[in-house]
Amino acid sequence: MASFANDQQVVRFVTTTVEPWGYFNDRGLPDGLLVRFVNLLGREAGLPFTNRLQPYPRVKHSLGNGQADMAVMFVGPESDLLGESLGKVVDTHIMMIGRKGMKPVDNLQALDGRLVGYIRGSRYGRQFDDYMGFTKIPVNRMRQGIAMLITGRLDAMVSTDQSLFYTLDKMGLDIDEVSPLLFIGQTQGDLFISHQVSNPELAAIYREALRKLRHSGRLNPLFFQHEGLGEEWQAAQQRALSEKSKLADQ
Repeated sequence: MASFANDQQVVRFVTTTVEPWGYFNDRGLPDGLLVRFVNLLGREAGLPFTNRLQPYPRVKHSLGNGQADMAVMFVGPESDLLGESLGKVVDTHIMMIGRKGMKPVDNLQALDGRLVGYIRGSRYGRQFDDYMGFTKIPVNRMRQGIAMLITGRLDAMVSTDQSLFYTLDKMGLDIDEVSPLLFIGQTQGDLFISHQVSNPELAAIYREALRKLRHSGRLNPLFFQHEGLGEEWQAAQQRALSEKSKLADQ
């Protein structure tokens, strides 16, 4: 590690501009869950680094062509083509929400013919990504998607739990303003190092730095600050499913 520090090699991170993962705060400074994570990781690794905020498609492009050394991306075949995973950073749940008063559904087919929003460039697993029964409407921000949902311009919106609860909180909306429709699945975000990285020895350094952060427990308060809202959403989903079951038995 000393040789890297002496050479002042700057490690290049890129982070998606999707709230709450990455955004510019009121002072125009980079902020967000992954921005804070990169800061923690960079200090643990002890190497100089930069972190650019980019749209998720651009993050993948930068990692794939070697313009960036590292990024946190969802696990999947596409990510494996762009880089090598150095380990898990965060678990996330993929969920579908609907307008207030909508009842939970059993599967994606129940939404056939509807308008379903998603964050432009994001992937939510093959179950959703490959499904063609409804019209998928790309939006730039979760805030835009929730606003369109509440005003009736969307029938449903897919989201990670972190993005959903963060945005509801920032918009000052109660969780009851949207309805839980369907739990799609669980995925994870890993730290990926580019296959085109200029110095492959960085992999061992950052794999170890990530391991230390994870085992020390320092990542938990960073990524689970909205856990209470998650529990509330799950309780609301269970109530709705129970009501749906009662109606079916009548």
